[in-house]
Amino acid sequence: MLIVLENLGMSFGERWLFKNVNLQINQGDRIGLVGKNGTGKTTLLKLIAGELEPTEGQIHRSNNIEIHRQEQILDSDMLAGELLKITSDSQELPQKERLRRSLLNSLGFKEADLKKHLKSFSGGEVTRLALVKAVLEQSDVLLLDEPTNHMDLKGINYLRNLVKYQKTLIAVSHDRSFLREVCNKIWEINAERIWAFSGNFDSYLKQRSRIVKEQQRNMSQWSKEAERLQKIIDMYMKRGTEKAIKQAKSKQKMLNTVKTRIQNLHTINKESTEKLRFPPPSRSGYVNLSVEHLCFSELLKDVNFKIHRGEKVALVGENGVGKTTLLRILSGNIKPSKGSFSWGHNVRYSFISQTTDFHDPKKSIIETLWQKVPAWPDYEVRKWAGRFGFPGDEVFKSITDLSGGERKMLALACTLLENSNFLLLDEPTNHLDLNRIQALEKALKDFNGTILMVSHDRELIESVCSRILLMRQGKVFDIESLSEYLNLQESNTPRESTSQRNQFERRRKLSNELKKLREHLAQCEAIEKKLTREIERINKEKHENAYNYVKLTELTQLQQELEDKVIETLEHMEATEKRIAQLEAMF
Repeated sequence: MLIVLENLGMSFGERWLFKNVNLQINQGDRIGLVGKNGTGKTTLLKLIAGELEPTEGQIHRSNNIEIHRQEQILDSDMLAGELLKITSDSQELPQKERLRRSLLNSLGFKEADLKKHLKSFSGGEVTRLALVKAVLEQSDVLLLDEPTNHMDLKGINYLRNLVKYQKTLIAVSHDRSFLREVCNKIWEINAERIWAFSGNFDSYLKQRSRIVKEQQRNMSQWSKEAERLQKIIDMYMKRGTEKAIKQAKSKQKMLNTVKTRIQNLHTINKESTEKLRFPPPSRSGYVNLSVEHLCFSELLKDVNFKIHRGEKVALVGENGVGKTTLLRILSGNIKPSKGSFSWGHNVRYSFISQTTDFHDPKKSIIETLWQKVPAWPDYEVRKWAGRFGFPGDEVFKSITDLSGGERKMLALACTLLENSNFLLLDEPTNHLDLNRIQALEKALKDFNGTILMVSHDRELIESVCSRILLMRQGKVFDIESLSEYLNLQESNTPRESTSQRNQFERRRKLSNELKKLREHLAQCEAIEKKLTREIERINKEKHENAYNYVKLTELTQLQQELEDKVIETLEHMEATEKRIAQLEAMF
């Protein structure tokens, strides 16, 4: 074993992150560290690296073990080349040099960048440079803290393949694809404990679900037993005899034992069952967004595309190609150099940026939400805030005091109150924990409006989006799948796909057929109502002619004929509605 955590505990003031942790890290362990924001994942990495001292317990490390953390304090005046300098004089030097160049290229850097000072790079670029350094070190244990942040899909794909060759690592990550493909163990920080699961991410999810159910069953059984014993004690005490009181004391000991078991039962906190739900959006026109010959600086050279009602579109491309710039143009934050874009009829859009800026960050959560719905009473606003992870008095926290994940959830809560039918999303899962990512994914999948989304979360894209736009060399292209993008070589320019060339014509035909079917359905509904009114009239006339046998027979026969027509009309309406649903799903 390389590292042993013995009775480890860490607290800040009176708040414990975790305690009584007894785990070990063996060679070959690739551990995914998960848990809600603020539970202590990064703190645990710092403890293992020796950057922090635990509140209690010890960490034992094997002799000569080398641990490298992805994020370390770096000198901003240092050149990138100095950071990544290879000092080894061994035969591995040429191999490491090739690895360094490959890493830099895959993560979006050029050889000329090595001559720049670290302070000239963005925070995300410095993080990626530190990751290159960490991998080049080839230490015994590699500690990664959200390694996929600030990376495009190609960089993440390369990273996943690269770290598979690292024998031992611990990675804090909310990227489900990364956890599935890289990790063979999962540790979850939950309820002041660290729960260890063997197997990959899918195995962890199954084991966790099983444990939660078992714990709930035990808690329910012990609670019922405590309730039963308390009733018996009350019954004996009510009798008041010496024998009864003696029996009551005996049962009290049993009750105390059960209560101790309940208090000492360590349980994984069950994730909130509250689901994110988008309000039903208002219906927009057929074409929601039209972009024509859009240009901006050197980034966007000739961008052309259309997005139609109900489409959920992912915009992908390498870092720095202009994806965020395009979203900022569409949201009205910056103006294009040339070209134009137009929103369709009755389109109401909302934009959630990566930075989740707020107009007045000094305001509290409840004040920020109340601005969106001033007519709502206090309890309704607080209830809404609770659905997004701000229960009780947390609604009075200032936005400046919120974490990145909390800001993202507040931005989402505000957006849902706008009742938009078109969402512009820039990296919506950044800073969110796994539970919130899954809740957001489900909400976006069920959303009946239109979405244009920039994301590096492959599972989110494949689950939610039915169309993918690739931004490259200042233009935008339709592609068939993420695999096509990931397999695309640098020198290649994607061809305009068959689906793109024929897309508008196919949609026009579908739209025309839908229009005719809806008109026909409306006619059928009118016929059904007319027949129903006629049947009601005949019923009334039958009642008036109850003793006229001949007339009654005629009316009964006519009623039967009309009822047959109603059934036939309803069946026809059902088939038409089914066909309409099929066509709508094809958009």
